[in-house]
Amino acid sequence: MTVDQHSYDVSQSKLIAGRLLIGLGLFLFILRLTQGYGEAVTLFTIASGFLAGYFAWRKYSLLVVGGITMGAGLGALADSWSISGIDITQAALGVGFLSIYLIDRLVRGSSPLWPLIPGLILLLLGVTAEKHVIQQCISYGWPLILVGWGGYLLLKNPTASV
Repeated sequence: MTVDQHSYDVSQSKLIAGRLLIGLGLFLFILRLTQGYGEAVTLFTIASGFLAGYFAWRKYSLLVVGGITMGAGLGALADSWSISGIDITQAALGVGFLSIYLIDRLVRGSSPLWPLIPGLILLLLGVTAEKHVIQQCISYGWPLILVGWGGYLLLKNPTASV
């Protein structure tokens, strides 16, 4: 390692350490100002880090963790709200899953469909939390969605060999 490369590595390390200290300090300052919303702020901060990583490196796994954490943050933020007949925490987690699909679709132009399944189920169950008939139909009938999806895949490509 040359002297120039060593000084470059040291200056890069100091730059990274400085950014981390500024970020940590701002996070702790905001946490102090938002008494009562500490859990939501913490989850949003973690989610924004993962989402920033996704936008920087286009790693899908970072988007998945960021979207789910964002949904949990929305649930923690809305935990104190009371809307009759709605489980806001569950619905917010569903929104987090749906955001995975939406963000990836907007950024890359395509996205896997899997986040729509838990997202829609959680959103629907959260919105219909006190409507017992709908909830029972969903809790007993959700496997039929898998049957329908499998049938669709088989009909879509009937000539593929197993």
